[in-house]
Amino acid sequence: METLRLGMPWDPERPRVLVAACSDGRLQEATDKFLDRALGVRQYDRLYVPGGGGGLASSGAHFLRARELRRECQFLVEAHGVEHLILLFHGPAPGGPAEAVCADYRRKHPWYRPEEGPRPAPMTEPSNFGKYLSSINLSATDAFQFPLKTLPRPKGKATQVIYTVYDLPRPDASPHDVAFDADGNAWYSDFNSQYFGKLDVKTGKVVEYSPPLRRSGQIAQGGLQIDLDKQGRVYYGNMSQLQIVRLDPKTGKMETFQLPTAESTWGDGHLTMIDPAHMDVDGKLWFNIAFDTGESGGTWRVDLAKNEWTPIKYPQGSPSARAYDVIADSHNNAWGMQMTNDKLWKTDAKTLQTTWYDFPTKGAGCRRGHMDSQDRVWCGVFNGNRLAMFDTKTLKFTEWTMPTEWTRPYDAQYDERAYAWTAGMDNDRAVRLNVATGEFTEYLLPHQTNVRHVEVQKSGPLSSLWLGDQHGNTLIRIEPLVP
Repeated sequence: METLRLGMPWDPERPRVLVAACSDGRLQEATDKFLDRALGVRQYDRLYVPGGGGGLASSGAHFLRARELRRECQFLVEAHGVEHLILLFHGPAPGGPAEAVCADYRRKHPWYRPEEGPRPAPMTEPSNFGKYLSSINLSATDAFQFPLKTLPRPKGKATQVIYTVYDLPRPDASPHDVAFDADGNAWYSDFNSQYFGKLDVKTGKVVEYSPPLRRSGQIAQGGLQIDLDKQGRVYYGNMSQLQIVRLDPKTGKMETFQLPTAESTWGDGHLTMIDPAHMDVDGKLWFNIAFDTGESGGTWRVDLAKNEWTPIKYPQGSPSARAYDVIADSHNNAWGMQMTNDKLWKTDAKTLQTTWYDFPTKGAGCRRGHMDSQDRVWCGVFNGNRLAMFDTKTLKFTEWTMPTEWTRPYDAQYDERAYAWTAGMDNDRAVRLNVATGEFTEYLLPHQTNVRHVEVQKSGPLSSLWLGDQHGNTLIRIEPLVP
């Protein structure tokens, strides 16, 4: 074997700069020139991956890949004493060829279609939002001009709690919702992959089910809500696949029910929320299709036995009824909510007529919620940092403000005895409210947890809360020991 010697001296000093750039070889010279001329960087550690800095961002089925790349990046930062991290992205110049779009971007965002028209003209002046961000970051100073404030450590009741964390077998599992069957098994949905699963709480055994794909290729997989009907059958809202999945755990039979409209009407619609809790009333299932484009989005009702699908329509001039969540009361009427809409609305199961109700505090609405046995809506006022209850019989709202700012309650549920539970995406705390006294107890979660749904387990001396960590692969149980 021939040894090639370059005669270059070994420099023990590291450059302290790490650059994550796209592995496209056509960009090598341009990358070096840009770093030299624009930033004065001539020596740097290199992390060349498809997509460059974008390759570190999780997206759909690429969650696990991005996580591993971030770990490699973290290793280099720590092992090489990196002080400056530069993330590079590439694309065509204004008026440049569409094929210059990064292939990794196309892979993650298959809906990008350059043939649909010219791209917007580049900005020549910073936006007001950009100016604001530059005023609070470190672009013009070496240190923040405000102190770092931490939340207080838990004490008292908040420390009298048992946490149980269940690791799911797939490392890229992304549990979103949790629901319980009559035997106490916890069923969970997977937000990013074509699975849903069952956890035996007593043994820790996990069984997963994989619904068939309706739309293959670069169409997102995974689902959002999972729930059960009174017969114990499991329903799964299979988002971008635009189908409802139903599993009978007793027989193992899995069925899929597909939206009957033409694909040309779907746009970016994804079937998210379903509520089979009171299908026994009239045989009909409520579900919601979230959307920004297309004609099939909105709230629907379906009779699966008859294959009859009904989109809900509203008279011209009606208030907005573009729901984020849809839940059913004991008469199988549908109740809709949206975090940017300070109204709740009811669609009557018999007439399909809709009535709107105004929140007493304006400016924000509920994101998700649950119906209790008294037909009261409990929901999280996400942008208003409140928990809300609406009594559908007296038509009266009650609201509670969270004790900690930026809790941003995502969802809420009442335990049918004394306590309402909620949690949010941002501060890693589960919150229990004593409805009679107004006392809050905040439970610090065992690790960073992205909460998109709360599920209360009502058995036992005190209710407990279950959460899916949508950015991890765990289910978490919070079990208070004192009232």
